[in-house]
Amino acid sequence: MAKIPKYRRHSRNLGFVAWNGKRHYFSGKFDSPESRQEYFDFLAANCGDRPEPTPTKSEKCRTINDLAKAFLESCPRDNSEFANYRVALLQLVDSFGSCKINEFGPLKLRELQEKFKSPRVRQYQNKAGKVTSTRKYQMTRKSVNHLIGNVRRVFRWGVSRELVEANQLTALAAVPGLKRGEGPERPRRQPVDWADVERVLTALSPVLAAMVQIQWLTGCRPQDVCRIRPMDVDQSSEPWKWQPPEHKNSHRNQERVIFLGPQARTILSPWLSRKFDRYCFEPAESARFQHGGNYRPHFGAIGYSQSILYAISKIPDPPIGKPYSRDRFLAAGLPYWTPHQLRHSRGHSVRTAHGIEAAQAVLGHATLSATEIYSKKALELAAKIAESEG
Repeated sequence: MAKIPKYRRHSRNLGFVAWNGKRHYFSGKFDSPESRQEYFDFLAANCGDRPEPTPTKSEKCRTINDLAKAFLESCPRDNSEFANYRVALLQLVDSFGSCKINEFGPLKLRELQEKFKSPRVRQYQNKAGKVTSTRKYQMTRKSVNHLIGNVRRVFRWGVSRELVEANQLTALAAVPGLKRGEGPERPRRQPVDWADVERVLTALSPVLAAMVQIQWLTGCRPQDVCRIRPMDVDQSSEPWKWQPPEHKNSHRNQERVIFLGPQARTILSPWLSRKFDRYCFEPAESARFQHGGNYRPHFGAIGYSQSILYAISKIPDPPIGKPYSRDRFLAAGLPYWTPHQLRHSRGHSVRTAHGIEAAQAVLGHATLSATEIYSKKALELAAKIAESEG
């Protein structure tokens, strides 16, 4: 039996097959319905009664639902954006799941943008699944733009897998983001006072208290302190050098060096006695006092922040129940802050004392001007600050 010729793609974006030493081209673009039909007609005329060839990726992935499923299966769960991709794709599938991929254009993306922008209601349930409370909320302008950007990135991934036509991605890129005034704005993040942080430390488990203090002293990002391991810390000289292998700017081939001064070394030392490749701060050691259950090997940035808010909510008697909000905490006389504010506070204090160049060196910002600052002199300045203040 002769082998069925494979439907192939030419560099001119035409479909063709190699048959008896010659190429036979089909009209229309590669993988278009007319090109595919000519291919099947060619098989019927030259190969007799043959079974149809195995469907290609684009034939298997026909709808938005298929595209979303394929993307999430390929996206690593430890990707810091995975949760945001899920939020964006859940709404995309809910609205256009049965829509064919090539039918999703700028108008449908605008419709999705409006759905993200519109007010919605969040429900809170107890362990039995009963709705205990609801809260009206509306996404900020930047959150809407970020989620729409994630949808575009999914389609860009689809182009790289030949599931989406490149011109379709170009059309989606033409949809502008929301401008200032077209949606709620998030208040500018403010630094948190040490008095408010110190008030909460006694309510935190030892794991969370250590993480908060390390972040306060170094100004590292929440995801960095969540993933610190003994193998990432160089203790051969002072100050210690901590180099996270994966960080926000690792895709730009930038190294992130965080210096640990005397105070930070004292706090971190007890947690460095673990196996070299284990995470220093494990969720189970904190959450077993609160919930019990199975946990990831390290905290996520969201789980870390939620654990802190959970601890703050337990300070008064009776405790504050969900949903947590800044207004409810402040009305009860409680501090309300997030791990991102710890980093902001460190940057603010370093900039006030040593200038903006030192703040960029300590925080590891990845702007063009910050790239120029990543010199030996800047790193030496960051090390000096860590040894004297951290």
